[in-house]
Parts: sequence; structure tokens; C-alpha cells
Amino acid sequence: MTRAELQDKLMELPLEERLDIAQDLWDSALPHPEAPVLTDEQKTILEKRRADFLANPGACSSWEDVKARILARL
Repeated sequence: MTRAELQDKLMELPLEERLDIAQDLWDSALPHPEAPVLTDEQKTILEKRRADFLANPGACSSWEDVKARILARL
């Protein structure tokens, strides 16, 4: 199968499946990603968000819910 044929087949898939495949391909291109270096300000923001989550986990949305809302807009 040629690249063009494969791409044509992939484009026949539903959007969500294409996004999953795109993410898998992207992840495979970075077999050894290094953790980004965070600034002190970024660390403080993340620590506050974690504390907010731990204090009230029901106020947050799961990735699945967020993803579904995004896909519903497309």
C-alpha cells in the first residue's frame, strides 16, 4: 500500500479515530521525550491547581469529558 493509499484510508475514519492515530504517531516520534524545564512561576501555578483539585475534585472535568466537548464543536 502506498502512502497516498494509506492516507486515503485513514481519512475515511471518524475524526476521533484519526485524532487518536495522530496522537499515537506523534508520541512514537518522541521515544525519549525529556521533561520540560518549568519556571518557578509555572511550578507555583501547577501546585495551586493541584491543591484546588484535591480540595474539590468534583469541580473538575475528566479528559474524556473535555475531549467529548471539543469534538462536539467540530
